[in-house]
Amino acid sequence: FKLFTAIEIAIEIVAILGLYNSPEKTILIPIPASTRERQRKRFPVLCYHLSKWLNVRDGFQTIWIEEEREQMKGTSHKDVVSNLSIKRRDINGMHVILFDDILTTGQSFKQLKRRMIDLGAKSVTGIFLGKTVWLND
Repeated sequence: FKLFTAIEIAIEIVAILGLYNSPEKTILIPIPASTRERQRKRFPVLCYHLSKWLNVRDGFQTIWIEEEREQMKGTSHKDVVSNLSIKRRDINGMHVILFDDILTTGQSFKQLKRRMIDLGAKSVTGIFLGKTVWLND
């Protein structure tokens, strides 16, 4: 299921950071799960270690789930970020790297990217460990 190891992910991130030339102005943020419990189980250790190793800010606590919602994997054109609170001070003037395990429709990434830009992010890049592939019978 997972396409990359943590080291391979770090190498991809380093390549992206090479474009920025400013790791101190870069923050690594996981795309949140639908519930707080799922969020606590996802990515905190990976985010911590990758951020430390890459010398970028750990953004695991930048996004808070204000209200839990149903899981919406595979949906499109629905608001999937209205239940989130984002710390503007963590985003303003930063290069944001959003990461998630699976890219399905890309709606969460697209909507979060818009919010990050509205909050003053210099740039927003997405990294995903895998992509959902729909096979026709």
